[in-house]
Amino acid sequence: LTALGVLFQEDTPAQLESSATLRPAAAAALRRLCREGRHVAVVTLTDSEVGEAAARGALDAEGLLGAQPGQLPPHRLLCCSTAVGKLSIIRQLEADIHIEADLQTATELHRLKAKIVYVPTKTGAEAPSQLNVIGGLDAIV
Repeated sequence: LTALGVLFQEDTPAQLESSATLRPAAAAALRRLCREGRHVAVVTLTDSEVGEAAARGALDAEGLLGAQPGQLPPHRLLCCSTAVGKLSIIRQLEADIHIEADLQTATELHRLKAKIVYVPTKTGAEAPSQLNVIGGLDAIV
């Protein structure tokens, strides 16, 4: 799943530079997925190591990052600096499902035959009819 806009309230790498705020319902859903033994990877765009540290720090502060049940293993938080890099990572993971907040990324992954669930971050955003649209991560867990 993608972090920006799905797991975090921030939806751009620039916003992640100053803070990373977990969506409470999404954090609970991530904890549930990890506790159930699902193989979860979180992918996020960052502009720098500062953004990566903010993302790791927010997950760690909430007790979501670690090796215990209900935690995301630290090596499964994957950071990249470009949208192309993010697409490559997601495709290489070959996940059964990917939850995405960026419409362009969701559309491109769908074109590549990936199973995508789109979480719009802007009210009233129009999504192509071929995408599955949900209100947030908690809606599918």
